[in-house]
Amino acid sequence: MLLLKTKKENLSKPLQSLVNIVERKNSLPILMNVLMIFKSNKLYLTTSDIDIEISCSIELEQNTEDQSLTVPAKKLSEILKNMSYDGFIELRHENNKLKILQNRSKYSLQILPADDFPIINLPPQPSLNIKESQGKLKKLISSISFSMAYQDVRYYLNGLFFQITSNELTAVATDGHRLAINSEIISNVVDIADGEKLDFIIPRKAVAEIEKLCSDSDETILLSFFQQYLRIEFKHIKLITKLIEGKYPDHTKVIPEKSQTKIEVNRSELLTGLQNISILTAEKYKGIKIHIKENKILLHSINADQEEAEEYIQCSNNELDINMGFNVSYLIEALSNINNDTVQILLSDPQSSALILDSNQHNFKYVVMPMRI
Repeated sequence: MLLLKTKKENLSKPLQSLVNIVERKNSLPILMNVLMIFKSNKLYLTTSDIDIEISCSIELEQNTEDQSLTVPAKKLSEILKNMSYDGFIELRHENNKLKILQNRSKYSLQILPADDFPIINLPPQPSLNIKESQGKLKKLISSISFSMAYQDVRYYLNGLFFQITSNELTAVATDGHRLAINSEIISNVVDIADGEKLDFIIPRKAVAEIEKLCSDSDETILLSFFQQYLRIEFKHIKLITKLIEGKYPDHTKVIPEKSQTKIEVNRSELLTGLQNISILTAEKYKGIKIHIKENKILLHSINADQEEAEEYIQCSNNELDINMGFNVSYLIEALSNINNDTVQILLSDPQSSALILDSNQHNFKYVVMPMRI
């Protein structure tokens, strides 16, 4: 039975947006598959890992018989990716297999029943809806997502914290050693009263997918928050993710409040210096020493083999005299995600956290704890 006859780009590109969440090995074989629903003149594709579900719809040039099936998602994606842009691709359902044909190429994939595919069923009404531009959301997430924890036993740190008021969206990420925070003014949210705040924690894997799916454009997307889920609707793609339950740490207490001395430094020069001396840091701890004195920043690293590296960077302050230790990777990641030519670093004493600011993003703050070296 002929299911579909179309050009490669009509099928391959939408599928590429869905396959990232599919694991190559899973205790449930059905989760390695993509659900394909043919209905009238549309094809609906869905992938899931139980906690995250991504779906899209594709307009077909011809009507097709209503039918649902599942096939291995990554295999189908790789087959389509390697096919030629010349000539039509045919999908056929024969003998409980999906046949993919083009010119002299022919592939056959095993089918599993569509009824076995798990679909996330959401409540009828969300607790909150927000319409925002893709570019603004992507910029907000990209500016801080690198600070999320990875497989931390404190499960609530393995995600991005969103705090929403009637006119502002604040995003926070921390792994317990550093913290990044940024916020954006959003269109008035009618579902929230003035002074009210709603908090949500989006899992790390879902954050990565949202960042990939968002473009830099002003095209609008709809974010719908439920008690346990977040649904994001693009033009042709819909992502649903389970939210992390738990209480996120109070980020306001982490931001240094002591009187601090501010220095300004060229971002690219400092970043290059840090990258250079990181070559000779201890592999496990990545610790470096920073000595700021007389308009200069001395960066120093040493490893277990007693190999050393030093770099000098000019800075704006000639009064500060301080020695501190930091994880060089934390500093490199922060500076790599700032676009301004100059960064501001606020310091008070060797035992207190450093605060890094970007004058181009007034709401951005990056806090990094010192370490003993």
